Amino acid sequence: MRFEGKVLLATGGASGLGAAVGRRFAAEGGRVAVADRDQDRAQAVAGELDGAIALAVDVADQDAVSRCVQMVAQHFGSVDCLFNCRPRRASSPGRCWPWTAGKPPEPSGLRSIDQILKSV
Repeated sequence: MRFEGKVLLATGGASGLGAAVGRRFAAEGGRVAVADRDQDRAQAVAGELDGAIALAVDVADQDAVSRCVQMVAQHFGSVDCLFNCRPRRASSPGRCWPWTAGKPPEPSGLRSIDQILKSV
């Protein structure tokens, strides 16, 4: 098994590419921490994986990310790999920026900007 004894922290791990990477890592013998803003969906993915844990984290909040990494390291003993996957907003497929030129961004758009530019 390629990842036996290794620990993956997957942010954005509750869906899409983040979840797929976590599933593959676990299938290859690794242990997975599924981190996402959506605790329920993170728990659902973690529940599919043997020995995985789920954590709620906002990747735009550096302190929250630090706490998340510490919790994973305490639980598993280390963090060997990080997969940071900030999913694209489903409400605006294909759009890179969450605002329209000439208009100030909505609060949800500012949040997306924080996640794009500040995620750890």
